[in-house]
Amino acid sequence: MSKISNGDISVYYETEGTGPAVVLQHGWSGSLECWREFGYTSALRDAYRLVLIDARGHGRSGVPSNKDDYDTERMATDVICVLDALNIGRAHFVGYSMGGWIGFHLGSLAPNRFISMVLGGAHPYEEDLSFIRDLAAQGGAAILGFWDSAFSDEIRQQLTAHPSLPLTAAVRNDRPDLSPSLGRMRMPLLIYAGDQDFRYEGVKRCGLELPNAEFLSIPGLEHLLGFTRSDLVIPHVRSFLDRHSAEAVRGKARA
Repeated sequence: MSKISNGDISVYYETEGTGPAVVLQHGWSGSLECWREFGYTSALRDAYRLVLIDARGHGRSGVPSNKDDYDTERMATDVICVLDALNIGRAHFVGYSMGGWIGFHLGSLAPNRFISMVLGGAHPYEEDLSFIRDLAAQGGAAILGFWDSAFSDEIRQQLTAHPSLPLTAAVRNDRPDLSPSLGRMRMPLLIYAGDQDFRYEGVKRCGLELPNAEFLSIPGLEHLLGFTRSDLVIPHVRSFLDRHSAEAVRGKARA
């Protein structure tokens, strides 16, 4: 359990497992504990060194008082700072929802730092966040009601007590179009969403437009279930990581 500083913001992270590094970045209103809650860490730690990061304003990371400090690009630099602190030159990246949006920023800012990326429930195109802003304004209890009963009591208590500023600041602006920078993302990509996800069409578009991407549609799942139904997600994530870890090893051997 460690913290590093990115400017004057503390970023909390944990590591577990051994092997090639895999960053796990949670979604809006969550924390790194969500990866444990739904079995991702137990399914991956036997073969990978997992780097779990609390986004700023979430979990045990610092809570900036300035709304501008919650820009996604700054959250992306937090990931790079953690990798630097751990002396990890290149890693895989797995992010869901806001974590996937952070991944699109990372793919543009520092593409050479990532062996591959798994981006779920997120796309790089312009998006109106007004309905999420309305939800954020109501606080953690309202957000919990929106997510229904998917979480354990511990996660439910954490969400109910979540500071309001990070939730509102992170979605205060609509998301801009990042697609002009997609050409920099030359690493292998797994882009996925449930086919009932409100972002499905944008995710599908991205997955089909990028020549180095695999697009995965998961039948019957809306946005939250695209993360919590990990029994349907993890086999695809594990297969993708195993395949591209092996390819990275072969590439080093040829070099």
